[in-house]
Amino acid sequence: MQTSVDYKSLATRYIEACGNHEFDVVAQQLTPDVAFTGPNMQSTGSDAFIGALKRMSPIWVRNDIHHVFVGGDTACVVYDFVTNTETGASRAVEVLTFRDDRIARIDLLFDRVKFAAAAQALQQAAQRQ
Repeated sequence: MQTSVDYKSLATRYIEACGNHEFDVVAQQLTPDVAFTGPNMQSTGSDAFIGALKRMSPIWVRNDIHHVFVGGDTACVVYDFVTNTETGASRAVEVLTFRDDRIARIDLLFDRVKFAAAAQALQQAAQRQ
């Protein structure tokens, strides 16, 4: 008997692991060739993606999930990306496409205007290092 993959649970665990900075857990959930697109950004490969997540750590407090929708091998997660900056929480949407039980594609959408103060704080943190 074949069992189906629970994409809602996988998507939820991925967003939670990202927000908790559990990057080893996140890496296990990605295909090695994961493709990522977001506003003015694009990468391919799990190492590049994990590197980008780690660079966000100085301002990233957690993710608060609001909704998870699933259709076929795709999940859509609506959540707040919570920062320790004046931005506070910024709404984000990730569309995750799975290959078997791993994430093969990530499309990120967020309000760049609202996130501007957080991006500036992140840039300042990077300059101090």
